Amino acid sequence: MRFFFPNLTRPKKAAKHLTAAFPGVPLSKSQRAIAVACGYRDWHELEVSHAAAESTLLDEHLPQSAFRERAVILARSIAATLNVHDGDVQGKRRLRAALLDGRLLC
Repeated sequence: MRFFFPNLTRPKKAAKHLTAAFPGVPLSKSQRAIAVACGYRDWHELEVSHAAAESTLLDEHLPQSAFRERAVILARSIAATLNVHDGDVQGKRRLRAALLDGRLLC
């Protein structure tokens, strides 16, 4: 599934919060992780085509089950890109907090 945003505010904030949560991860890697999780090849493709269609329904407007499913998909994709392993509970908590703080998940 590809996410379309009216602007780049949410993905940019999410990438910055990921970098803050994982200090050893450069911003470029966080941006790529966000882009891939949102259905793009890389950050550049996200930048140039994020508004190619009607904006994706925001999380706060989704039914609870759809929100949970979306959150799990995004978190797993980002965790894989950043090498946050399933056993790394602290890393997963930091990842979820970064996504919430960056408002990629609401």
